[in-house]
Amino acid sequence: MTRAELLACAAALARHRTSFEHFSRSATEFVLERLPAGHAIRVLDVASGVGDPALAIAAKLGPHGCVTATDQLAELLHELTREAWRRTLNNVHTCRADMHALPLASASVHCVVSRLGLQQARDPGLALREARRLLCAGGRALYVAWGRADQPLFRHTVLEPLERCGGPRFREGEAGPFRFAAEGALASAARKEGLRVLEAQECEAPWCWPGSAGSLWQATRETSAPLFEPLLAKLTRRERAALEDRVLQQTLPYEREGSTIMPVYTQTLLVEKG
Repeated sequence: MTRAELLACAAALARHRTSFEHFSRSATEFVLERLPAGHAIRVLDVASGVGDPALAIAAKLGPHGCVTATDQLAELLHELTREAWRRTLNNVHTCRADMHALPLASASVHCVVSRLGLQQARDPGLALREARRLLCAGGRALYVAWGRADQPLFRHTVLEPLERCGGPRFREGEAGPFRFAAEGALASAARKEGLRVLEAQECEAPWCWPGSAGSLWQATRETSAPLFEPLLAKLTRRERAALEDRVLQQTLPYEREGSTIMPVYTQTLLVEKG
């Protein structure tokens, strides 16, 4: 992506921050409920984006711990820092870094978190080994990855629109968002890197978007503009209108009293460093 595209994505993510935090609340709660207890807890959030769930983790830890939020994109971390300041969270630090080679000392954190980030890793095995290196003895890591590709959220707002535009196809088990879609795939990858699996399951939960189906589709396009816009630009006005009408017709049944509620499947994992 160009710098202009990065800035546009960061701005869009920040603009829709509250809605996306509400939408993905169940995935964030999985993390929050399993954070280690105690004082001076150090948490590393990998692939933090504009701060979800790093900011929620920092709020829960309060004065008893701190969060280091990492991402490869400085533009996203800038938005994260601004929001942490707005929320008066003084226990959030940011670090621009690749999840495959994090500039932190070995055995320096109590918990590593990656919510919807690991599946995008260039080399997930290397990213898991890096997490294991950073964990102190008995430290834990929490992962959430997308579940099955054939679920309403992706089918109606991403996969079918991309297919109709001639865009890329994402398949289960291949590099990309559905790399760990198969049940047990995420746990298997962690075991291979020497992490002890404490909990692994596929979760189905209703994700509630605080707005209309149309606003969910708009936010999806805006936050994924470098993927969608070049493809949409190739369509005629009539083709684009037909595509948008189809997306809305397929997502409208999920509207409920001003919200859009969709069943979402994720793979969740809790592991421990032996």
